[in-house]
Amino acid sequence: WLREKLEMPFKKNCFLKFVEIENFKSFKGFHSYGPFARFSAIVGPNGSGYSGSFPVRTLHFNSILVYLGKSNFMDAVSFAMGEFPQNLRVQRLEDLIHGASTGGTSAVVTVTLGLENGTCKKFARSIGNHSSTYSIDNEVCGVDLYAFSFI
Repeated sequence: WLREKLEMPFKKNCFLKFVEIENFKSFKGFHSYGPFARFSAIVGPNGSGYSGSFPVRTLHFNSILVYLGKSNFMDAVSFAMGEFPQNLRVQRLEDLIHGASTGGTSAVVTVTLGLENGTCKKFARSIGNHSSTYSIDNEVCGVDLYAFSFI
């Protein structure tokens, strides 16, 4: 039934609408960003290393977003879209959890994609107990179906 839910124009034309990050890399606690317009750019100074509560400026014309900690933000989006941890500048899955070395136990990243038919799809990936859990629209699914949805 979930596979049927994915049969839609989503794969042709979608855009990032919201990103929710909780305890992922340098993002301590819960952070929510968006809504983003159809064309967005993430810009800001390099090497700031701070993602906590950074300034955001959205212009309705071109929707340019200004972030500090761009790399970790993009790592979060990539992670939620199924990227392997080794491609996110870490050696182990647990290295993606904020404060893992001092007792942090889980992290969650959710991306909401806007679809060309006006609806949205939520993709969430969480880390805990040395493994990832995947869900689409709050329904837990396997990694194969999750990855299939991005092809």
